[in-house]
Amino acid sequence: MRTGRFFIRIAAVILLLATTGARAADVSNLINGQFDATSRNERAEIAKDLEQRLQKLAQYLPTPKPQETAWLRQESDAIDRLGTSDAATSRRVKLAESPEFQHAKLHNHLTAIRDALSCAAEKSQSLSREMMCWSVGSFLLTDRSTFNDAVLILLRAGRLPRDIDKQAMLGSESLGFGFFYNVWGRGIQEYMLIPYLKNQAK
Repeated sequence: MRTGRFFIRIAAVILLLATTGARAADVSNLINGQFDATSRNERAEIAKDLEQRLQKLAQYLPTPKPQETAWLRQESDAIDRLGTSDAATSRRVKLAESPEFQHAKLHNHLTAIRDALSCAAEKSQSLSREMMCWSVGSFLLTDRSTFNDAVLILLRAGRLPRDIDKQAMLGSESLGFGFFYNVWGRGIQEYMLIPYLKNQAK
């Protein structure tokens, strides 16, 4: 019963996003497709809105501290020296599950997405380059495992606030912390990239 009510609430959120009458194009249009995908201005508005939403998560992930970066490098080098032994595998798993590793990984991932969106919002470039930037952003947004693993580990380590799922509109542990990012990434594919590629293939 609780699970049913939970998914009803999620569906209501999605419906609200899809039907909100925004004056400018925004991420809700990546759910309902109700925007002019041929308009560079509207595509730029969506890129900027999406980048602002990513900032709500990114603000909690500053550039990793030099001592943490050094530790990650040292640990990685030490694992490499162990070769393919069971000890190396065990140590590599512990490294991947560490808050330091996941912080750096998610920080770099978000930076790459925001760079791609900044590129997509640039109106002075060619259409083909803009679409390349959208494709990079979409590819990274739909990497649900990166968001799921990193957010969960950082939450447990106290590096993210307990309500980060609501602050940054991530989804949830049961749905996956990359739930909405995945929806938006697939919307980019459906409403921008595939129509563009179909037109190019004519």
